[in-house]
This record gives sequence, C-alpha cells and structure tokens, in this order.
Amino acid sequence: APGSEGKTFPFIGEYFEVDSPMLHLRYSEVYWQTMEAIPLPADIVKRYANSSIAITGFEVNVYQHDNATGKDTPAPSYRQYNHHYSPNIVSSRVALKMGPNGQPMGPDAGHGKMLLFEVRDDVPKPPEGAQLNQAFVHGNGQEHRQIYHGHPKGFVQTIFAPGTFVFSPMHINTDDGSGSQGASGILPRISQQYSPPDAPYSPLLECPCTTRITKQVGRITTTVVGKCPRAVTQDACYDSAAQSLGFATI
Repeated sequence: APGSEGKTFPFIGEYFEVDSPMLHLRYSEVYWQTMEAIPLPADIVKRYANSSIAITGFEVNVYQHDNATGKDTPAPSYRQYNHHYSPNIVSSRVALKMGPNGQPMGPDAGHGKMLLFEVRDDVPKPPEGAQLNQAFVHGNGQEHRQIYHGHPKGFVQTIFAPGTFVFSPMHINTDDGSGSQGASGILPRISQQYSPPDAPYSPLLECPCTTRITKQVGRITTTVVGKCPRAVTQDACYDSAAQSLGFATI
C-alpha cells in the first residue's frame, strides 16, 4: 500500500496459496474466460473433506515466468493489466456444468458468464443448505495487487468440502517490448486520440474501444432525466443488451 513500500507485515491466522494456470499472451491480446479448475492443496482438501472452511480474506498478485532461470517474479504493472477477476473456491461435491465445446455453461448478460455447478453423483451427497461454491469477485483493476481483501470481524465466507480453485480473469498484455511504461506501441484510434502522450501507463488500460466493430443498438435506449414511458422488464433488458452486443436472442 502507498507509504508502506518495502515493509512486511506478519500474517495472523492460517493461509494456503494457489497458482492459476499460466497465460501466454502477446502485446494487446486479451484473455477473458474461465480457466481450468486447479486442485486445492491436499492438506486443505483432506482437513475439510466433511466440514466447512471459513475464509476471512485473501490477497492476489501477478507473476511472470522466466524460461531462462525457471523462476517466477512479480510482473511490473506496466507490462500487464488485470481489468477484473473472478476467483471461486468450489466444493469437491460439485462440478462445473460444461457445454459441448468444453467451456463452462451459464447465463451471460454480456459481461461474463455466471458459472453453473452440478452436484456430483459419484461422491457422498452434501448436507442440505451447505455452501458449495464461494465467489470472491473483484473488479478493482490494477490496484488489486498485494492488498489484503478482508472481512470485518465476525464475518467469513464458507465453503463445504473445498476442492478446487476456479478462476475467470480478464487480463491484457500491455508489454509492447520496448520497456517503456507509457504509450509506445500500436494503439487503437481512440487511445491515440485521447490518451496523454506522456502518460506513465499503457493506454490499453481500461479496455479501449475499437472502430473495427459496429454495434447496432436495439429498441431500448437510456435516459438520465425524467421517467421511462413504460416499464422495462428484465427480459426486454437482456434482449436489448444481446442485440447491442451482437448476440443472438431466443
């Protein structure tokens, strides 16, 4: 945190660590999908095989792998950008509901899927009312790193029989290869037009729009004053959003 650079603080309580699968991205490429589920540490799975774990908080960091040394080191923020991420700890009693394409299924209103899970029939049935998936959703951009996300005293997030870690990041490679912290690589037209030429960050931050895609907005428009002439239902809202994003509606 600002003002605490170089300082370390002792962790109170118990903790475990999980690494996501590795991303391979070229400059300007965006990764935004659910990654392969990663097993939790064996001692955690065994310890809570028939009970619930209570999580009081978590921390996140982004590492880069050096093929020459085989070491992982924290990646400089100007080389990559995380727009938001959706980590889940999932019970061993359930499994992700997968589609025919091998990707997780779930409703999508245009900004990422809501993951669906199914109770497994090859393991003991979980207790009635048990929490079988816990999402730790955060969209606080680059400042999410090395900041403790904790609950107030007396509050926790529980998961019965925790088994896997499921991660759905939206990540952008902002490393243009020049070593510069600013705008030195190829950029979308909107970034060239509005980003300060001496900005100490990559204009690819915050997912700039492209002129290569044309959006045709549907029947519904927005207003900031007055009232809508008629009530807008949830179905109509989703239908309009799908049209504006180029998705087929049913």
